[in-house]
Amino acid sequence: MCCACGGGETGGDGDEEDDVTPIPDEDEDEEDGVIPDEDGTIPTVEELMMEFDINGDGELSLEEFAELFAKYCETCPFSSAQELFNLVNEGGDTLNMEELEKAYALITDPDDDGDDEPTPAPVPVPVPTPDMDFDAWVIEQKIPETDYFCYLEIHNEWHNGYNLFAGHDCAIYDLTLTVMARRNDWDNHFQAASSDAQPLGCEDIGTFDRACKYILHPTNNKLGIRFDADADVDLWYETEWKNCVEEATE
Repeated sequence: MCCACGGGETGGDGDEEDDVTPIPDEDEDEEDGVIPDEDGTIPTVEELMMEFDINGDGELSLEEFAELFAKYCETCPFSSAQELFNLVNEGGDTLNMEELEKAYALITDPDDDGDDEPTPAPVPVPVPTPDMDFDAWVIEQKIPETDYFCYLEIHNEWHNGYNLFAGHDCAIYDLTLTVMARRNDWDNHFQAASSDAQPLGCEDIGTFDRACKYILHPTNNKLGIRFDADADVDLWYETEWKNCVEEATE
């Protein structure tokens, strides 16, 4: 009986442990299709070119590449050396170093799309998302008639989420409306703004909040902002009025 399997005797006092050698996983050294050399290292592209460039012309023919494929691509997601050869070959009967590098990348990392450039983080300014139902709700909202000059109506309604409406009845003033909410609401719970909204940008304020500005012209005097049902919707707002008639005549 093999001592690694539990046979044999332990020490007299029972404190000694059996010297058990773990059984290696046959697939442990395979990485996405490439099989390392016997010493556990994966050859570089240059080493592969030197090993399989039999005629020394600095390129690999299909026959030479087939030898490489047979040795290092047993579990690659390609049915044959010809398939991979055709995929990376840009013309001609051989693979140059640049084409071999592409094949190497597909062998060692089949999921690599070849794009090493990091995707830039999006600017945290909510982009209006066209939503016909939400736009219809914004249009339906009424600005009541009052005795006040340049009246601003602003309210929040529940519609399986939080719909914020702002609108004014001023014919000669532009309104810059600053809406302040939790930064987490803007990043993770903002769903839409009315499709004709005109954002002026956002800035983080304090530790947890963000302020986003929108402009409402007399000819585009309604704004809708929607957050989902999980938002905090702890909202504040500020207004800044500017005479657009005087500015247009100057």
